[in-house]
Amino acid sequence: MNNVALEQGLFDAIFTIAKETKSDLKVYTALPPLSVKGLFVVMGEVRELPMPTKTHVKRKFFTSINVWGDYNQRFDVSNIAQGIFSQCYEIKIGEQVAKLRKAASTKRIINDTSVENTSLWRGLLELEFDII
Repeated sequence: MNNVALEQGLFDAIFTIAKETKSDLKVYTALPPLSVKGLFVVMGEVRELPMPTKTHVKRKFFTSINVWGDYNQRFDVSNIAQGIFSQCYEIKIGEQVAKLRKAASTKRIINDTSVENTSLWRGLLELEFDII
């Protein structure tokens, strides 16, 4: 499997995990219009870090996932973020496996006031994977 397919495979797998976390949860590849209300997930970038050795190239991947909810949905934002995080421990991509580096990955719940006259909860997952 080439690098592009591996990166896309990881993105697709996490997208599916996010959709399956809650039955009516909407998952987007970019920020939706401001008119979208309630809980939703926005997939972030996927970054690859190649690490050449004498015999082959090891790869690490980094990605971010954002869980958004209204001011009264902090509990739901936290639970969805944790659900996604815990389902990403090991992801099979073709013949390879992306293994979450738990100690290097983070989950934050942030009160976001970047939209005027609005208070939102944002769960920010920053995940690091080794490919084995």
